[in-house]
Amino acid sequence: MRTTLLTIFTASLLASSAGAFELDAHLDDSRWPPQESDACSFENFMEDPGTTLKKATAGDACSQYHLAQQSKNQDNAEVWLRSAAKQNVAPAQYMLGKILIKNGKDTEGRSFLFAAASNRHGAAANELGNLYRGKDDAESCRWFEVSAKSNNPSGQNNHGVCLLTSSLPDRLGLAAIHFDRSARQSNVTAEFNLAKAFELEGSTAQAFQQYRRAIDAGNTKAMIMLANNYWAGPEAILNLKQDQKEALKLYLRAAKAGDPEADFKVAQIYRLGADGIAKQEEAAVKFLKSSSSLGYSRGSKALSEMYGTGWMIYRKKEVVDKATGKKELVIVAERVKPDQRKALKTAALAEKQEITEAKNGSGNSNSTVYFCD
Repeated sequence: MRTTLLTIFTASLLASSAGAFELDAHLDDSRWPPQESDACSFENFMEDPGTTLKKATAGDACSQYHLAQQSKNQDNAEVWLRSAAKQNVAPAQYMLGKILIKNGKDTEGRSFLFAAASNRHGAAANELGNLYRGKDDAESCRWFEVSAKSNNPSGQNNHGVCLLTSSLPDRLGLAAIHFDRSARQSNVTAEFNLAKAFELEGSTAQAFQQYRRAIDAGNTKAMIMLANNYWAGPEAILNLKQDQKEALKLYLRAAKAGDPEADFKVAQIYRLGADGIAKQEEAAVKFLKSSSSLGYSRGSKALSEMYGTGWMIYRKKEVVDKATGKKELVIVAERVKPDQRKALKTAALAEKQEITEAKNGSGNSNSTVYFCD
């Protein structure tokens, strides 16, 4: 059970973390919890469209918000959202803020997100945190904390990342608490981050169990992390028995789910071969093309190398035995010729992807915990 896993962090951490979640003074405590969000939810809104329009026209804020959500015309939706937002409906403020930012009205959009977050709308606070991330990390983490306090699962995860990368002496325990809270709300990213926290703390057995939980939830980075450990065996941090076939299964599972790093890992195995795993250069190229197309620089680099050297392909060919006259299938090896033009083009793509990865802090699952939107 997850509760059992968390017992490696002492009860004192729970007590010491209480002060870490205090909100800034400008937030209105009298509005907690955000009643307008509950009152305007679809679950509590069963009116027919005609009644909704009539009430919205008369100035009912929740009706205006719901009309905006149902509208297929963005201009009409924005009109209704503005009216509801002026009446302090936090979900309307949040929705309007996202629309405005998407349309290039960044300053005005942030003002509505700020209003929604100040009304304890957790998703709005998390959105602000992500907008500030990489530009003002202190402000970003402040908004993630606000979002976490509002019980938003993304905010809880992201606040946990902030704590994990802080200089607090009890940062691992505090981060794990937030990852756990987020994971309990089915946040797959948090499942992985909780495993990473156990790993960093040195609790390898708990980390292994939690990576398995994350894999069961569909997290591809957990698949890759566990595969890395199976591939390296006792030399890796989880100290597992080496099982390269199991590693390949996990890499393939992650690749099938669309992870470009997993595509690269599978390609490298097929490119070089391994104990009990046949070399398959043609398959390697296929996975590298997928990795490159998904923006992974290491995939593009390796693909460029293969374009530069060429690779072997194997085909089944029907031949006639001259002695017996019978037809039989044989495997024929052919070499794909080098293509320097594609090699240079793909190498240039890899350089651009490296720049993007550096900006985003992505590209290597071994040393990363993840924010989420």
